[in-house]
Amino acid sequence: MVFDVGAHYGESVIEYRKLYPDSEIHSFEPDGKTFATLQAAVQGLERVTCIQKALSDSEGKATFFVNESSATNSLLPLSGNAKELWGDAVRSQNEQKEATLTTLDNYCEESQISHVHILKIDVQGAELRVLQGARQMLEKAAIDVIVCEVIVSQTYQGQNAFWQYLQFAEQHGLALVDLLHPVRKRNQLLQLDAVFVRNGLLNR
Repeated sequence: MVFDVGAHYGESVIEYRKLYPDSEIHSFEPDGKTFATLQAAVQGLERVTCIQKALSDSEGKATFFVNESSATNSLLPLSGNAKELWGDAVRSQNEQKEATLTTLDNYCEESQISHVHILKIDVQGAELRVLQGARQMLEKAAIDVIVCEVIVSQTYQGQNAFWQYLQFAEQHGLALVDLLHPVRKRNQLLQLDAVFVRNGLLNR
């Protein structure tokens, strides 16, 4: 079972399908335009479910900030120095839309999903909210591996610091095992992917 949170155009879905051809994949993407592209990209792939919602720490509705570069769309607005840090990779904010929110815990309960083997999160600064919405599954040791983008530079207003991810992981039975795909500019670390594994698996 793979959860692809922040699926964008389906890039990760295709990669996970290659790596785990028999897996069931649930992909979450809140923006309607991006979601349509995602659906088209995965059309014909078996055991792939696309959900037009954002996973967060609560149920309801929220403002979704749509930027010129769709890969930077977020529940958080861009910070004032985002363009200076990222250059052309971060472009202007075009509009605000309404996104439907759910939590990982509620989605799993409603969909009768008892275990998630891989949870990939790439939601542009709001990753910790996804984890906070998965507390029940984490307490049940029902999530094995988490691959979580962490933006270190001040790119979005209200984003969390790296230490907060580490603290949350420690409090919920997760161990940091690797740091992948660092992005740097002028020797400054901008973002990376943190890989967490539940403690029970590390002891095997």
